[in-house]
Amino acid sequence: MVEFNEPDIDCYSVLTLDQALARFKIKELKQEQRVAIQAVLDGKDTLAVMPTGYGKSLIAQLPGTMCYGVTLVLSPLIALMKDQVDGLNKLGIGACCLNSSLGAKQQQIIQDRVRQGKYKFIYCAPERLAKPDFIGLIQSLPIAILFLDEIHVMSEWQDDFRPAYSRIGEAIRKIKPKVVVATTATANALTIKDIERSLAIRFKATFVLSPDRPNLNYVTQRGNSHRNIVEYMQRVPKGRGIIYADTINKVTEIFDNIKHIPGVYAGVYHGQMQQKLREENQNKFETGLITTMVATNAFGLGVNYPDVRYVIHSSLPSTFEGFTQEAGRSGRDGLPALCMLCLSPDYLKTPMWLIDTSNPSVKQLKSVFEHYNKHKDVIIRDTAEEVSQAVFGNKFKALTVSTCRAILRRYELIQCWKEPPQPKQIKILKDAHTAGIPGGDRALENIYKVFDWLRDWGVINENGYIGIHAEALAEHVGFSQPTVDKHLKTLAGCKVIELLTERRTSCTKVIKRTFEIDENELAKKKSLDLARFQAMIDFANNCKTNEDCHKFIVDYFARADTEVKQAVAELEVVPVQELVYVDLW
Repeated sequence: MVEFNEPDIDCYSVLTLDQALARFKIKELKQEQRVAIQAVLDGKDTLAVMPTGYGKSLIAQLPGTMCYGVTLVLSPLIALMKDQVDGLNKLGIGACCLNSSLGAKQQQIIQDRVRQGKYKFIYCAPERLAKPDFIGLIQSLPIAILFLDEIHVMSEWQDDFRPAYSRIGEAIRKIKPKVVVATTATANALTIKDIERSLAIRFKATFVLSPDRPNLNYVTQRGNSHRNIVEYMQRVPKGRGIIYADTINKVTEIFDNIKHIPGVYAGVYHGQMQQKLREENQNKFETGLITTMVATNAFGLGVNYPDVRYVIHSSLPSTFEGFTQEAGRSGRDGLPALCMLCLSPDYLKTPMWLIDTSNPSVKQLKSVFEHYNKHKDVIIRDTAEEVSQAVFGNKFKALTVSTCRAILRRYELIQCWKEPPQPKQIKILKDAHTAGIPGGDRALENIYKVFDWLRDWGVINENGYIGIHAEALAEHVGFSQPTVDKHLKTLAGCKVIELLTERRTSCTKVIKRTFEIDENELAKKKSLDLARFQAMIDFANNCKTNEDCHKFIVDYFARADTEVKQAVAELEVVPVQELVYVDLW
């Protein structure tokens, strides 16, 4: 149950700079923070691209306490909202969050308190902007600042784009905040242009800082990546760490390689895990029950622990910005930390494949569009694999199909959304214990455990199959979902079970009949992706020492600062000066 205490600072409070600094227990601001905060107080729409852990949130939070009215914060993750709301409330600053984790009664109480002016900061996900009653509530308030946290998620060029972010521009025009503040740890020129286009605003003040930190020790290891990781983990490094892999299969392989090393308490995290399991593993990482998290880059937003002692990349990331952001999750306490980059002999293969699939050709786009355009005014339900088979003659271009759909949606040629996944369908054909399954004793013990649960506890439906989600099965047997998936594939391969995998369909509807896209824009995006990857290759090949790595990072982000500022249509240089309160009203 949410507890409600009367805050010292509410909607109507206005602090001086000294009072605000004292409230946040800050002795001195970093120079870049001071300049950005002054830009906000001057009423300039502000974009700040700053390293994780640098204090980006203060750029909106500090001015928020110095202005009459409310700061509305749009945040992509409930965990991020909760952390920041809890932090503000502990400081006596009225803050609340409205999200799906709260019951209807709790939400109603919070909304009543919002109307009473109890809160200086209101946190919510962008999906809430689709609710007319919420927009009506916000329109009744004096909104001083609209704070867009992790703004790169808004760009439709991003893999983790959420369609709800496309409504923010419309919401800005309805809410009419006095100033918009956007922050992120990673953004490039194309992303910034896309964000400005969607918001229909022009950032008047832009700040891009290098993520370079002297306490990080960069090391490149060539050879077999998995062997290098195992050798490092066998030394049982002190503190907690993160191992990044570029595919879920590699996450599973690395986890299996290190989970039995004495003193290593490993866990996994990736986007296909059930949200509850992801949250459990992240909580275990926070409390120390998991000391090494093996993850895809889905383990990102909300990961803000000061004492991460090592970050290992098992393969070459496809962007230099992504690499520095992930490596920068180590050593935030200022103490030494290791950033290891592992390079296998074929280290270019997977990143180049990812770039190709995320940049489909015009011919591929048109083929996918025509596949859907054959059906007039009908919602088509299918999977990416089914479309790949129909359009390209095989199931191996499913990721390309997904990217095509995202691009077609971007150009408003189609609408598409996901349906909830259907469970796996499993039929037991024979006894696993007598099937002669190859493998060692430990592997067989785990495989038998999965089989025994299905045999003893699985509920058979009218079609003769046991229907169960992989996440639920993993929870029952105490394994990770990737491990369960691997064991099910082994059982299916040995003809012990018949396995019909979970089917999550996409719903697609054509809204324009003519195929029209900007080929030049798509070509520029691919060129930019290749350039960003080339920077990663140059870093891997040319940086022989830790000193080389730090110099490369500083030089790269100096160039990025110039490119982003050129991308902003209208930019004013903000001089360093004393912070002055400006009444935005």
